[in-house]
Amino acid sequence: VIAVNQDPLGVQGKKVRRNGDNTEVWAGPLAGNAIAVILWNRSGRSAEISAAWADLGLSADAAITVRDLWLHAEVPGVHTGSLSATV
Repeated sequence: VIAVNQDPLGVQGKKVRRNGDNTEVWAGPLAGNAIAVILWNRSGRSAEISAAWADLGLSADAAITVRDLWLHAEVPGVHTGSLSATV
């Protein structure tokens, strides 16, 4: 998480989708043609949140590898179209 905060590109992320009152998707560019995506749940209970590639400015057929910064681990597989997680 600190590495994303201190990324040399230095561009702040922004909200790219709001799902109802309690969940949001935020994204921002990183150096090396990477994107930081945050799935934000403001409610007191778990919710599934999805980030569509279109919301991130990516083509729907883009194949993306994902790293979960909270778990410090790669998310298995190559993802296309969107990414969803329970947060």
